[in-house]
Amino acid sequence: MFDVGTFKRSDFVREGAHGLTGRCGLLGRRAERTACLPNSIRDKIRRSEKKPIMASLTTTNIYIAIRIVDDRSHIEDQLVLDGADVSTFSSAKSLWARFQARPARLVITDRGFGDGFDGLELVRKIRKHYQLPYIYVLMRSAMGQLNEIKAGLDGGVDDYLIRPHNPFQIRSRALVAMRWLTYIDSITWKQAEVSGAGRG
Repeated sequence: MFDVGTFKRSDFVREGAHGLTGRCGLLGRRAERTACLPNSIRDKIRRSEKKPIMASLTTTNIYIAIRIVDDRSHIEDQLVLDGADVSTFSSAKSLWARFQARPARLVITDRGFGDGFDGLELVRKIRKHYQLPYIYVLMRSAMGQLNEIKAGLDGGVDDYLIRPHNPFQIRSRALVAMRWLTYIDSITWKQAEVSGAGRG
């Protein structure tokens, strides 16, 4: 919330052709109240409102596409206990269908599904069509050769987890993803702020 208390009382008075016409914040809709503020103050308010919220498991929607039902349920249970907003899918294809209507910030997916639409295809589509805000992708796979891992990372995967793995690794890696999303959001927000100031 922007703190208007940091400005002088005189900043909130608009002077019209017949003298003082009113004090901002007392009457009218929010847009009308801020309209009578000096441009510099309105710019500060707009920038403060656009500042990103720190990513966390309780503020970030998570999509999970895992082929094995027991694995999918176990991972979902771990994240839900932390208060995460989790949606699960039996295939990368069904996840992608939902993603286009409502994107998620963290995607956890298996690599192979056996239906012609694998995890790498999902990642390629996400990277092609959704540059910002950044989407963090964690991929699970039994394919653990160096060239296979490299192919996943080159395809746009952020984290590659080899199966079988400790079941609690998903939660710890999801927390790492939250730190990365917070960091990336802060950079892109600052860049947008600088760009907007340059245009102004």
